[in-house]
Amino acid sequence: MTKNKTKMISIRVSEDDYQLLKDKYDSHGSRSISALAREALYSIIGRPETKPVDLKTEVGMLHDKLTALQHEVARLKRIISDRVHTKTAG
Repeated sequence: MTKNKTKMISIRVSEDDYQLLKDKYDSHGSRSISALAREALYSIIGRPETKPVDLKTEVGMLHDKLTALQHEVARLKRIISDRVHTKTAG
């Protein structure tokens, strides 16, 4: 039996991150961005009710994690590049 979801959390994301979530939730098999975020949270803290995950879903989850990691690396690269350019220009 599934418990009703009565508690809510809220997070802020960048426009790029929101668009990424919006683009991925349907292809991931989630019914909404909130459902995708909940799945991501469960992947970190564990799922309250364990259900079998098929290979296609597992590969999709790994793909999404890799994509998120690529975005984070690109973001960090931009930060480092901006700092290097600021130091060399000043």
